[in-house]
Amino acid sequence: MTSINKKTERVDWIDTAKGLCILLVVSHHMFANYGLYNEKGILTDTFYFLQSFRIPLYYILSGLFFKEYGGLLNFVIKKTNKILIPCLFFYFTLSVTTPWLLFIMGKDVFQLEGTSFMELLLSIIYKEGDYPNGPIWFLLCLFQINILFFIIHKTISHSTNLLIILSCLIGTGGLLLSYFGVNLYCNTDSAITGIPFFCFGYILRRKTEFISNKKPKYWEVLIFTTISLSIVFLLARNAEFNFNLFANKLTVYPCGILGAFSVLIISKCIGKIPCISYWGRYSIIILSTHYFFIYLMDYTLPHSLNNWFVCLLLIMTSYFFIIPVFIKYLPYVTAQKDFLAIKQTNKQISY
Repeated sequence: MTSINKKTERVDWIDTAKGLCILLVVSHHMFANYGLYNEKGILTDTFYFLQSFRIPLYYILSGLFFKEYGGLLNFVIKKTNKILIPCLFFYFTLSVTTPWLLFIMGKDVFQLEGTSFMELLLSIIYKEGDYPNGPIWFLLCLFQINILFFIIHKTISHSTNLLIILSCLIGTGGLLLSYFGVNLYCNTDSAITGIPFFCFGYILRRKTEFISNKKPKYWEVLIFTTISLSIVFLLARNAEFNFNLFANKLTVYPCGILGAFSVLIISKCIGKIPCISYWGRYSIIILSTHYFFIYLMDYTLPHSLNNWFVCLLLIMTSYFFIIPVFIKYLPYVTAQKDFLAIKQTNKQISY
């Protein structure tokens, strides 16, 4: 039984869930880069299936470990250290300066023709993830979700029912923005839509014994996940959380919650998987850099080796060497150490 590691106070199976999620994210971007979704068929259906709960899973995982940290100021500082600083660092380095330097050197790896440096610098505000290091949008969105949920929780923490109702109403507002084609700066529309997922994670942790050493029974997991994932596969439609665009607004939350919860209970049942759990523990580094490496490999790999499988294998294997370097030399911008000081109130389970 390896659910909670006493020495590091980490919930090991949570790392497994995060590892599976980041592997799905990297695989998705790899498949898209190599055009595997272009033809309609089982791959497209699988794409919609995985797309429906990949991002919601991250929201729910974040909601599981929500804590106020003693007040708004401490909370903002904490989330700035863990989310906003990595977001801005990797955006500036891998989505602005490096692509621009490559561009002026005559290597237009990211197709920046007609884009000025200032447009590239400001694209995080109004482009909604449509820039060289696209996955960074998620960190900016997650930061806003945390702040918004803090305000909601602080206001009505006395009533769980009101918290759920208000979170669902806000999420509905996000879907209405999607329906009317209204896009807000800095992925704020996506953050509004993500609130119910975050709230679900919070309720799951506070009102159940889901985060515990007790493993579910294998037959229960098999039955639940088979039914849930079958429903998701049948209902899932195109869901672009980064652009807040959804082909079917009514299935966004059912598919997201059922799919994400299935991954969580499978991970809890399995426990720690060394490689995947390692990727999960440092998923913020993989999330923030993999897109850059995909394009770089696509640009530099010999034609005989340039296929999705080789690229995926090279990138994920390389993180066993890349992650230790980031941890050692860039701990303040990879959420390993706090850049801004925060007053510690009590001991926390890390995630």
